[in-house]
Amino acid sequence: MSHVKPGLESLLKILYAEDDPVAAELVRSGLRAHGWEVQVAQDSMQTSMLAGKGQYDLILLDLQMPGGGGFVSLKRLGMSIKTSNIPVIIVSGAEDKGAPEEARRLGARAFVKKPVDLDELASLIRSTLGLPDPAS
Repeated sequence: MSHVKPGLESLLKILYAEDDPVAAELVRSGLRAHGWEVQVAQDSMQTSMLAGKGQYDLILLDLQMPGGGGFVSLKRLGMSIKTSNIPVIIVSGAEDKGAPEEARRLGARAFVKKPVDLDELASLIRSTLGLPDPAS
């Protein structure tokens, strides 16, 4: 079930936690092409701060970031009443084979390996939020 009101799919507000400015801009511009607003956080602390202040529909979270990393952010998000209901998708180049399982255990809805295919990511975002895919 989506917490996004019907008809407002094009107004999605996404927080992308990514410390690599090139990767952040690539994903940001790709998702903005869908009409979605994307704000970038560059470390774990900024992710927690922005997520607590903003009203995001979804958070994309890199695991390898300054300030404790993505798992620390995922735990913080899950413990806060303001952010615990925001769906999180991990977007990471982490080579740790146990990372996807650990991410799901901590509450992530999905795990996407970098480099990211932007069309697949957009489809996954829609699926995670229970939104229709315009290609269907």
